[in-house]
Amino acid sequence: MSHGEFRTYASTDSTLRRLLHFDSSPFVTSFVAYSLGYVDDPRVPEMAQRATRFLRDEMDRNGTWRYWTSLNDKRIDPDLDDTACISFLLRQRRVPFSPNTAAFYGNLDRQGRFKTWLRAPGSSAPNDVDCVVNANVLLYLGSNSRTKAACDFINDVVMRDRWRASTVYYVHETALYYMVSRAYHHGVTCLAASRASITTRTQRLQGDGGSFGDALATGFGVCALLSFDAAPDSALQEAVRFLMSQQRSDGSWPICTFYAARDDGVWWGSEELTTALCLEALARYGQAAWGSGG
Repeated sequence: MSHGEFRTYASTDSTLRRLLHFDSSPFVTSFVAYSLGYVDDPRVPEMAQRATRFLRDEMDRNGTWRYWTSLNDKRIDPDLDDTACISFLLRQRRVPFSPNTAAFYGNLDRQGRFKTWLRAPGSSAPNDVDCVVNANVLLYLGSNSRTKAACDFINDVVMRDRWRASTVYYVHETALYYMVSRAYHHGVTCLAASRASITTRTQRLQGDGGSFGDALATGFGVCALLSFDAAPDSALQEAVRFLMSQQRSDGSWPICTFYAARDDGVWWGSEELTTALCLEALARYGQAAWGSGG
């Protein structure tokens, strides 16, 4: 969009094939902008610059972000998932933003894990602990003594295969593996304990024809394996062929469900998100298979 946002769509149809409506949010834009960082195309720098400006403009005064933007008529508390993903991206792009780490470390449960929502003091509203959100927080904060409990939580979820019971919002198993491997890839070494389990489980999720379920889940799976330095073998090549078969004539990939508010019966995703993740997967596979100059 002209102001730099990449669209997010919501629907009461879990397949996102009907009843779609635009639902302005910074969250999808943070993922699209990150994935485009792997794509060598002369159009990317301008898109990335506009996206980061949009994200910076949506920041609250205390350096946090909310799921719905100022362009949306809905209001919601700030949260650590949006704040972590956007803060990491802006730091990566050397875009200044207000200091916010105190908000993270002040939002721990009794076990030292990060709670999702930044509630007002005294709020009685529920506040969940989500393993994918914790992985995104680690991406931003890194490995240190104050993130150890969150890291142990994620490693335990992965190794005991408890992902379904440990995420409130995310619908794909490969989404968890993407987030964990992404954090590891960017230096969160405490997640190394999850590497073998994620690699094995991701490989087992691959079905006939190379798919991990749909184009988005397959993009997540390919990137997770590459972040853990998997060799570009025949299975990855088959997954890449599947992704290429799903690309449409205009160059995009179809909309797929990314996350949900199941209690409310709402699911979210966008063509822009699927397309960016598939492009990241293809670009990174190409670099692994043929080298950065291939």
